Amino acid sequence: MPDPLEYDDKFEFLFQSEVLTYLSLKDDIQPGVRIVSKSWRLACEAYKTAWIEALDAKHSVVVLELMSAKGKMLNSNTAKITGKRDAKSHRYPILVNNWLTGESDILTIKICNLNPTATHRADPEADAPDLLQYSRNAKLRRSHGMMLDQMLMLARYETNTINGNLVPGEFRDFINLPRGHPALAQLNANMWTYWTVPPKLAGLYGRGTVSDLVSMALMNNDPSLVMAKEDKLWPQDGEKGVHLVRNMVRFMRTWSDQRVYGTFWVSHKFKTGSIMTEYRDGNFGQVYLVKGHNSVIAELGPQLPFCCRTTLLPMYDLWTYAGIITAMSVRPSAKQLKDLEAHVKKAILEKTVSWRSPNAEHWRYPPPPFPTNKNTSGEEADLDWSNHEDVYSNPNINTEESEEVTEEHMEIGRRIVKAALSKGGINPDPSPENRWVIRRWGYSYEENPNGMAMFMGGGGPLPVSPVMFEVDHERGKDPNDKYIPTYTLRDILHGVLDAATRWRLPGVIQPDDLGVVRPLEKVLKECFEEEDVNAISVQWYPPPSEEESDYATAFGNDNPF
Repeated sequence: MPDPLEYDDKFEFLFQSEVLTYLSLKDDIQPGVRIVSKSWRLACEAYKTAWIEALDAKHSVVVLELMSAKGKMLNSNTAKITGKRDAKSHRYPILVNNWLTGESDILTIKICNLNPTATHRADPEADAPDLLQYSRNAKLRRSHGMMLDQMLMLARYETNTINGNLVPGEFRDFINLPRGHPALAQLNANMWTYWTVPPKLAGLYGRGTVSDLVSMALMNNDPSLVMAKEDKLWPQDGEKGVHLVRNMVRFMRTWSDQRVYGTFWVSHKFKTGSIMTEYRDGNFGQVYLVKGHNSVIAELGPQLPFCCRTTLLPMYDLWTYAGIITAMSVRPSAKQLKDLEAHVKKAILEKTVSWRSPNAEHWRYPPPPFPTNKNTSGEEADLDWSNHEDVYSNPNINTEESEEVTEEHMEIGRRIVKAALSKGGINPDPSPENRWVIRRWGYSYEENPNGMAMFMGGGGPLPVSPVMFEVDHERGKDPNDKYIPTYTLRDILHGVLDAATRWRLPGVIQPDDLGVVRPLEKVLKECFEEEDVNAISVQWYPPPSEEESDYATAFGNDNPF
């Protein structure tokens, strides 16, 4: 007989189709239940003996074809044999670790469900990291938690500056604010709008994008260096945390498009994290395993499950959150509780629980050197941020102009100037309230199928006719087409003309489509200069992030059902 520890692919097929089946049959089963030739029975007996000997001598095995709910979580995983086979039950005691629950159990498993010859082939794209080795209390490591808190407070401070100092005071005062301060929740929502948007492009005060300034601050302040030397560092951070700061900058760059904002049900606490299930449109969605900061997320609510809103952030090979969780005063019905439990259980059994961003980079390799920029003296400096003095150079922003300026556009512009002069010219008031925003009613076909945008000023809609524009319904109904309905330069000019006949024009107009900013600015500038009058300033109004929109429009409605 060939050595069962050295069988080829052909024998593996025969073994799986015949031998495993034979091993699972009891001695008293009638021969007619399974037709196995005498020669095969002899072969199976021989392999059974060799199989048992291999199991007796083997410390590590692969678990196969368990059918129970808990067993399905263990299939294809490696386990350790902890003792000898029981002579009566023909079962082996094995030690099983589960990366999700963090539990270690000793189970007794039948011979037919253990394979001492197979090799567990780790798939780096699918296998979870050893989260228990990262931390054993469902929280980030201390150095990572401290660094992340500093990064988020830096981002909120820069957003505070952009928004005109919602919270007065210097940075030292701001960084010491209690994390439950009500202003931080608003800043936490607003910062994602300006995460990669240069404030100058939107006519706001600021030295650069929020993400750029956080990167710069991390690389040039003492607290970052102190935190990088914390004990018990993650190996990917290098000896004494030499790579920690640049690692933080690298995964922070993914937050613009890989963060997940929404409503979640927090339902379970495991040693590796808290289970959070996304809830949208009355349905339970993706199940996430999320690490807390200084506290375990599942311990933040009065009891499990509880409902909340927050933003999940990818960090290394795991999920964490953006530091602020808005609890919602709602309890699930008996049916919803049952459905939630079944949904989470199914995700665990089918191994569809998300423990990191699907597109997140692997962090199990040496990080590259610091990117370098030229400083003022011409020497290279270790900085990872960009100078956005040329506001149209940001590669993350689509600056493609919507269309060329035509004589028709210029004619409408002259009519705007005439209407403005009849109302006393442009309002010279420099206050932020003296600006008009042209904002679409929605940024997807589902949100805005009729093609409408409204004028806003002074904190609310203006009593003027909305801007109407054509929508491509064929594209909008295609689920694979990320169609974003928007207006043309002609649409905007007619809207401004209609408003100018009713109201005195403001000093600033801000369309929310960057593609029309330059063409509109060109038309108004040339037309006003023809009358020797200073033109209206045209600036971009960056569409608010999902977090900001939710905070502004639905924050008061805390019942997701």
